[in-house]
Amino acid sequence: KQVVSTQSTGKFQEQLTYHREKENRIRETLENIGNVVTDDAKLANVIRVSGPQPIEHPQCNKEVLVSFFGECAKLHEHPYMAKHLYWLTNLCNMYSAEYIVNAVEEACKDFPKNY
Repeated sequence: KQVVSTQSTGKFQEQLTYHREKENRIRETLENIGNVVTDDAKLANVIRVSGPQPIEHPQCNKEVLVSFFGECAKLHEHPYMAKHLYWLTNLCNMYSAEYIVNAVEEACKDFPKNY
């Protein structure tokens, strides 16, 4: 029987809490971006819960994701956020890249650099 030290368990819990907090902040930011872009929280929610849609506008996706990763959070630092990124794709299927990028920049202006 292998014994896990209390110190290891404490560090694990600390890391788990850290990542949950980061994921929640990123999820809330993506929700905020959707609300700003659609100007309708109910519509934004429908776009989120509808699941991933095919990429219809790859250039929009590229511009929006480059902006999000540059302004909000780095994917390699927070890989668990990938499960929420389809929300941006869904927005690109309905709105212009410029409009979404503006919402990203506004939503992420208070993020610390290298988040």
